[in-house]
Amino acid sequence: MESTTHKDVLPSGPREKLLMDAIRGTSAHEQFSKLLDRSFGVKEGAHYLDDFPIWNERLFSGPSRALRVGIWEGTELASCAGVRLAKLKVPRGTVSVALIGAVATAERFRGRGFASRLVNTAVQWAQERGAAAAILWGSEEELYSKLGFELCGMQVRAPLAKLDLSTPRDFSSITLGRGWIPSLMEVLKNRKAGLQIEDTDDSWLSAHRNVEWYWLGEPSRPKAYAAIDRGIDLKGIIHEWGGDDANSIKTLLSLVQMERPDAVLLSHPQALTEYKLGQPMFEIEYLCMARPLNPLALLTSYGLSDQIPQDVLDSLGARTIFGPSEDALPLWLWGLDAV
Repeated sequence: MESTTHKDVLPSGPREKLLMDAIRGTSAHEQFSKLLDRSFGVKEGAHYLDDFPIWNERLFSGPSRALRVGIWEGTELASCAGVRLAKLKVPRGTVSVALIGAVATAERFRGRGFASRLVNTAVQWAQERGAAAAILWGSEEELYSKLGFELCGMQVRAPLAKLDLSTPRDFSSITLGRGWIPSLMEVLKNRKAGLQIEDTDDSWLSAHRNVEWYWLGEPSRPKAYAAIDRGIDLKGIIHEWGGDDANSIKTLLSLVQMERPDAVLLSHPQALTEYKLGQPMFEIEYLCMARPLNPLALLTSYGLSDQIPQDVLDSLGARTIFGPSEDALPLWLWGLDAV
């Protein structure tokens, strides 16, 4: 179970008692799940946690790695947020970052600043545990910008039909594997960018019910892999992909295109060049919203000089560090990293 020092009685009216505390235990977790389902308009029979099992305490827990926190009126969960610590792969190894998600407020409690209070609590929790940056995804850009987050980073959405997938191959001799297999964990652990995957991540990664996996090669050692869809978001989007070489990746994507002709590849612009997928003109989008928590640790992890004046460090925002621009630091978080 998680524990947190953030157990506060909040200012409230004479007929209500508001308490902020960690979300833990079966009853609280059920309220958490239902609040997320209602807030994100999940269809009947489906659940938010099917697409974001990282927030399921039965699959991913531990006081040093994740916090799920809420504001309660009596026994009713009014608002919630989650934060987890992870290692982001960078030129000098890894750097600790915080990923914030599962932010929701019940309709009758909206407009009272609960989400802001919880996100700030999540940021404080992560900063106390050494996170160099906080990262999130969400449509409430105005809310998050007031909390110090900026749109930053770069991604492109590249329709498979517009990519260069030509490579000598005989499809008749190729078997396209489908579905999650244990060996995909080793492949994800060895990917070049994104978050560092640990063995303990298997429980929540394999629990994504609405992700469709494809792979080539022996089940014990896939040569290329791709994942498409997620349910609530990323419909028709290939958000996890990679492989041993460009030809293997092109072959896999060609086979996926035969089944999903409208599929779109989510990618960092540089990855299209690295895997020789062509360079058609795709619109560059922001990748995420981020807030530097320790700019010096962040820049040092990318191999930049640690002799940066403090006043310069204090002025650095996420967009200055991660772009979008040609000289920005490379930042990439794959689809299953996005919480």
